[in-house]
Amino acid sequence: MTKSLALALLGLAGLAASQSPTPTPTPTPTPSPTPPPAPTHKSALGGYNLQSCWAEGSVRALSGAFTADDAMTLEKCMAFCHGYNYWGTEYGRECYCGNSLGAGSAAVPIDQCNMVCGGDPSEYCGAGNRLELYSTTVSITTPTGTLAHKPTIAPYTMVGCWAEGATNRALNNGGTSSPSMTNEKCADFCKAYRYFGTEYGSECHCGSYLADDSKAAPLADCNMLCAGDQFEYCGASNRLELYMNPNIAGGAPEQPPAAGDFSLVGCQTEGNNTRALAGASTAADNMTNEVCATFCKDYEYFGTEYGRECYCGNALATSSAASPKTDCGMLCGGSNVQYCGGSNQNVAIDLESFANHAGRSTVTTEDVLLLARKNPDLQRLMQGYVDERKAARGQHRPAAASRGRGRGGRRGPRGGATRLSGR
Repeated sequence: MTKSLALALLGLAGLAASQSPTPTPTPTPTPSPTPPPAPTHKSALGGYNLQSCWAEGSVRALSGAFTADDAMTLEKCMAFCHGYNYWGTEYGRECYCGNSLGAGSAAVPIDQCNMVCGGDPSEYCGAGNRLELYSTTVSITTPTGTLAHKPTIAPYTMVGCWAEGATNRALNNGGTSSPSMTNEKCADFCKAYRYFGTEYGSECHCGSYLADDSKAAPLADCNMLCAGDQFEYCGASNRLELYMNPNIAGGAPEQPPAAGDFSLVGCQTEGNNTRALAGASTAADNMTNEVCATFCKDYEYFGTEYGRECYCGNALATSSAASPKTDCGMLCGGSNVQYCGGSNQNVAIDLESFANHAGRSTVTTEDVLLLARKNPDLQRLMQGYVDERKAARGQHRPAAASRGRGRGGRRGPRGGATRLSGR
């Protein structure tokens, strides 16, 4: 083959190669997403053992604490119920705790707890009226008994179901709460008081009296089981399972008519954007009206508020107004037999009289003038009296013996002695 022919053949081969189509690359397959793990029933968790799927009865299977969270997990519920014997998740987001199981509740097939947890789709969190139930024991011993309202817990007898007051607790001499609460435990805690009551399954309240605005409620309203005994009722939300010891004297607290050298004016609101009494103030957990009276001894008024606060002043703010006495229903921190105002309500107390404050049975003109200089209300009263007397003199010339004497039982700034009562 000649050289020229070889070159020609090579050229034709190159031309053919340039005109052939480019091969299409083979696509790389996209991997399928890894499916989430299938949810499981965890057999044990942090010292608790799965018992079963548990059906609610006519009352809650677990009547201790409760919480709900759209991101609920078994771990969250376990942490929330720390200290309880049982806990369980329900409806994917609810968590219940208790130390005993409610009467009428029972185990059901585990596949009835088929809702995943809102915060972890790999876990089951019960279902409607079904608890994913865990306990501190491997097996459950179902206690026996009859659920009932106990008529007596010696020396206490049951009064009934009692509604909390609109503004005050029915019993406000102290209380406690426990994840193992029973009426017997509450009776022992409140043994120094005439009344005790259990509420919301785990709360206990004591008192020497019942708040005025509390009242009896239907017995059926007290339908929550005691956290520590599934065969006892321990009130409900805002409902007390109320008991009384007839051997302990009762008697409601009162607002004393006098404290120190001061006499009671009544319940008074705070002013608009100002304190009703704008002088000195103090606060103490052992507050009483006597303590406040001593602190405010150099003022014309004092008032106690919120059970522990004390305010002084020489006049009430003009925007302060009288309020119903029931608004001042908080007990003093240092006394369970007297009130110390309320929330944003002062029990405003005025001087009974300047004479008592000065330690004398009479006052002189100088005493009255001294008091008037510190009391704008008294200044206006005295000025009104002076104007009244001037007008009277313009119509009649009084006898010398009546000069300076007022009408209607009052005495003026002149004329001997007066007993100036607080208003």
